[in-house]
Amino acid sequence: MQTTKLLPRHEIISPEAQVRCMLFKPRWMLVGLAYQFDESGDRSVARDFTFDGREFQAGVSVDTEMEIDTYILDLMYSAFRNERGEILIGGGLHVVDIEASITGRAFVGEAERESSTGTSEVLAPLPNIRVQGAYAINDKWLLHASMGWLSLNYEDYEGAFAYLHPRLAYSITENFAATLGYQFVTFDITHDKSSRRENEFNMDFRGPTLMVNYRF
Repeated sequence: MQTTKLLPRHEIISPEAQVRCMLFKPRWMLVGLAYQFDESGDRSVARDFTFDGREFQAGVSVDTEMEIDTYILDLMYSAFRNERGEILIGGGLHVVDIEASITGRAFVGEAERESSTGTSEVLAPLPNIRVQGAYAINDKWLLHASMGWLSLNYEDYEGAFAYLHPRLAYSITENFAATLGYQFVTFDITHDKSSRRENEFNMDFRGPTLMVNYRF
């Protein structure tokens, strides 16, 4: 009969981007995380629109750039744990730094006729909830999953940030492991700049993730 041993506690915890953990009691853990997202693109717009008080007319070429940096500090509690797996629940505070820019350009031949740029950003401490867990299939394979909700309600801002990230990890050696996953992220926020003007961001991100972990 084969016995499967659970990986050490710091490997059970689902690996996230730039994670720092501190165990101070058998069932309690303080976790710090940082997520960074940077995306840009360009296209010609089919209709007039306004961003950050700037008007962009139909037919112009626009360059867009979006940066979202999220910094999280959570207190997690081990609600369930046995020789194969663990489930943690908890929450804490996070800071979200959002920066978006849109640059519109119109050309007559090779000459640029006009250019305008609008930006919007927020930096605020807000509450969040997170659940994560892991299950050891055997000595080599480990299932991870994490999901969470982050409030974006602050002063003139209203919205939420939610994510789900299932993963499968394989221990290559005693120190090295590779993790393949798929991440789903929904980001929805509205910024009321005045009674007649607001910026709204509605974005869905999804795609595969690949991580390599080294344990000292």
